[in-house]
This record gives sequence, C-alpha cells and structure tokens, in this order.
Amino acid sequence: MSGSSDERLVLAGGSVFDVEAGVSQQADIALVGDRICDVETDLDGETTIDCSGLTLLPGLIDCHAHMTFHGLSDPSAIPPSFRLLEAVPDLRRTIQLGVTTVRHGLGVQVNSSRGHQDQGSGDSLVSCHDGVPPT
Repeated sequence: MSGSSDERLVLAGGSVFDVEAGVSQQADIALVGDRICDVETDLDGETTIDCSGLTLLPGLIDCHAHMTFHGLSDPSAIPPSFRLLEAVPDLRRTIQLGVTTVRHGLGVQVNSSRGHQDQGSGDSLVSCHDGVPPT
C-alpha cells in the first residue's frame, strides 16, 4: 500500500468469509497499515478498492506442505540451502494463492530462515522449517 501507514484502505463490496460463523456475506474491510481495523458495510477510507464479485478470506494455513521436494526421489542428494532457493517460486505462488502459513513437513531444516518475503509485494509466508515427524 502506498502513502502513509496511517491511511485507511477499504476493500469494498466483496463477499467476506466469516470463519467463526462459516458463512460469506457482502461487507467492506478497512485496514490501517497492515492491520484489519473494521469489517462492516459502507465503510470510508482514503483509498477504496472495489472488490465486487470477489471473495475475501483470512490468510489460509496449509497444515501439511512439502515446499522443497520438487518431485525428487532422493532430496538428500541436493544441499538443503539449494533446495530452499529452488523453493522460492513455489513459496511466491503459495502466497499469491492466499496461503500465509505452512507447516513444512521435512525436506529442509533451515532454522535460520523462518519465512519468505516476496520483495515485489511485501507479502510474507511463515513456514516451520524444523522437520515435522509423521503423525
């Protein structure tokens, strides 16, 4: 979002999914900075984006993801740091699809890197890089 972080951005007229009620209804969402501050109808802001015909969802969580396998039969043949770099396009696409958090199941143990930030949009994806044992 451009301008001051105090500007109020309104996503207007979209079908907003209420995760608590389990239903969608037409509403506006107001944001200040990177925080949602209001959800109801007929909101005003410095900037308004028409979301008519679109569905607005909270960030989605993928509870079982393998972000670094890329179809390899033996992923241990490639260094973990390279596998993580190879995963960047998949991480970017995951963010674009609305997934903001993944539970990464094995593949790369890179404890120093806790997330991917898309430099173009400023969006970020939070990923657990510690191995997740089978349950």
